[in-house]
Amino acid sequence: ADAIRERRHRDAVRFRYLVALQALDARGLIRLNRHTTNREYVRDVRTAGGPEVADPFAEVTRVFDFVWYGERPVDAARYARLGPLFVRLDATLGAARRQPAAP
Repeated sequence: ADAIRERRHRDAVRFRYLVALQALDARGLIRLNRHTTNREYVRDVRTAGGPEVADPFAEVTRVFDFVWYGERPVDAARYARLGPLFVRLDATLGAARRQPAAP
């Protein structure tokens, strides 16, 4: 919220991505490791979580890589267009958390 208020939308994308990684780690879909690449995280999520989680995570990862490593500027309008991708991932992770464990 601070980054958005301060018009640091590129940082806000980074923060949202880091929160997504933490959520995936908390659900056991990845193991956070500073030496693991984003591509490896996508592979791990695809293996552990299936396409329901992996597809939105792959899209968020693509956007993050483009913005952060591609050093693309993000203004309020672009951030508003990217936000729904993170919301979709958040909703998917929330649904995954509410599902009962397999016997």
